[in-house]
Amino acid sequence: MGFPRLQAREDVNTAADNEVPATNAATFAKLGELGVLSADTADTMQDAAGFRNILAHQYGHDIDDEQVYWHLKEDLGWFATFLREIRTDLDSDSD
Repeated sequence: MGFPRLQAREDVNTAADNEVPATNAATFAKLGELGVLSADTADTMQDAAGFRNILAHQYGHDIDDEQVYWHLKEDLGWFATFLREIRTDLDSDSD
């Protein structure tokens, strides 16, 4: 299961008169450019989208299953940061 296509990306890009990006990584980059995400979060989410593609499409044969498992269990704090930044942006639009 990959990242769901973000409705927020379509909303943000439509509101900004931009085209909807073709990929999740491009979406995160655009959200960073628009100030919805911090530069660090946009970069991290782009990396995560790329890694998701490697796993989902089996681009690499040298994937360390233990390292992937560790990241899934221990290294997802950045996802909470992503959610907070999106929520902050959505909340600021409703004011």
